Amino acid sequence: AEYMGTHPVAHICVAMQLPTDFVAEVRSRLDALEQKIAFVLDALQLGVPPIEQIGEVVPETIPVLLKLDFVLPVQKWFTKRPMPEFSVRVVHEDGSLFTETAGMVLKIQLLSGHGLVVDHFLSAPCLQFPFHQGVANVSGMKFSAVSSRNGGFFQFELSVPNSTIPPVLSAQLRVLSERLKNESKAGSVTELTPDDSLARVPGIGKKYSARMYDCGIRTLRDLASLNQEKRKNLLELVRRDRGALTETRLEELCREAQAVVDGVATHPQTLSSPSIQVSEEPFSKKAKFSADPNELKQGRAVGWEVDEMLNLVSDLSDDDDFGH
Repeated sequence: AEYMGTHPVAHICVAMQLPTDFVAEVRSRLDALEQKIAFVLDALQLGVPPIEQIGEVVPETIPVLLKLDFVLPVQKWFTKRPMPEFSVRVVHEDGSLFTETAGMVLKIQLLSGHGLVVDHFLSAPCLQFPFHQGVANVSGMKFSAVSSRNGGFFQFELSVPNSTIPPVLSAQLRVLSERLKNESKAGSVTELTPDDSLARVPGIGKKYSARMYDCGIRTLRDLASLNQEKRKNLLELVRRDRGALTETRLEELCREAQAVVDGVATHPQTLSSPSIQVSEEPFSKKAKFSADPNELKQGRAVGWEVDEMLNLVSDLSDDDDFGH
C-alpha cells in the first residue's frame, strides 16, 4: 500500500533535489511494482492463483545514490605553475567509499567568476581522469590567466559522464600572476605580519620599498611607528619630484601597517589604493586596469574588488606610472 497512489517515495526524491535520472528510474520501478500488485489483487478477487501466471514477484532494487567528495589543496594559486595534486572520491551518502568504479572517469571544466566555461585558460595533458577503486587523482593543471580579469575567481566543475552522480562545483580559487609568487608579494593585508618587509605589501612597488629601506623603514612595524613629522620627512625623501606616493596614500599605508601590528587587519578591502610603481621618467603612461569606457558610459558596475585591482596593477612593470 505504501507504493500505491502518489508514490510518496518518489516525492521525497524530488524534495531532496536528487538527480533527474535517478528520480525517473525510481518512479519507473515503482510504477512497474504497482502494476504487479494490482494484477495480484485482481487475480485474488477472481479466485485465480496469481503466482502461476505472473511468476515470483521480486522487489526491484533502487539505484545506489552516490556523490563526489574532494577538497581543493589551495585557495590561491599562481599562473604557469602546476597546481598541487588532489584526489576526488566517489562516496555513498554516509561518506563511505564506493569502489566499483571500473570504466568511470572524472571530467573537469573550468568556470570563471562570470559562470563561463574557460577551459582554454587551463593547461593540462588531459581534463579527464580515470577512477581507480573509487579515487581519481587530479594533477598537472596550470593556469594561463589570472582570476582578477575573469570575475574575481575560478571554480572547477567536476562530473562523471554517463552516470547518475550529480556534478559539483569546487570552492572559489583565486589565481594570481606568477610574478607575485616570485616576488613573495602578499595577496592581501591579512597575509602580512608586523616584521614583514615592505616589499611584500600590496600597493608598494620595488623602487619605493627600496627607498624606504634606505631611510631605515624596512618593515610594517617600522612604518607603523612613524609619527606625523617623520611621515612628512619620509615623504620628502622618497617621493622625488612627481612621484606617485602622496601624503594621503602614505597615511593609508601607515594605517594599514598599524592594523597589522595591532592584529586587526582582517579584510583585504582595507588595501584601498592602487599599487605604487615608480619610474625615473616623467609620467607618460596611463594605468592599464581601467574598465571598458563603454561600460562606464552606460553606468554599469565594474564589479572589481580592491584586491583584484591591485593584482591587475601588479602586472605593470616598474617602468609604468599612474596619472592622477
